Amino acid sequence: MAGDSLVRMLAGPPFSSMGRTLLRGRASIFMLHRLRTAEHPHGHSEADVHAHVSALRRTGARFVGLGELFEEAHAGRDGRHAVAFTIDDGFEDQATLARAFLAAGVPVTV
Repeated sequence: MAGDSLVRMLAGPPFSSMGRTLLRGRASIFMLHRLRTAEHPHGHSEADVHAHVSALRRTGARFVGLGELFEEAHAGRDGRHAVAFTIDDGFEDQATLARAFLAAGVPVTV
């Protein structure tokens, strides 16, 4: 998909280093929605989750839950390299997305 290619391009050099410069000290929150199916072709797949997590790991991302991210911000700590994922539509298929994150050792907030 074109969207997947765009994400891979933006996660790699030189864009990742430019993003770090622009977002110095700030965390990133990714909000995912539906699982990719025949009915929802624009969703995310388990393979997407693994690919995105791997790409972010290569850039030195520090994966945190959304609650932990808010606690750190409230305490005034630097959010540098912090990444939080949320899945927020409440559909049953999101259990598959949550399982993909857990298998990758990455917290996800529902």
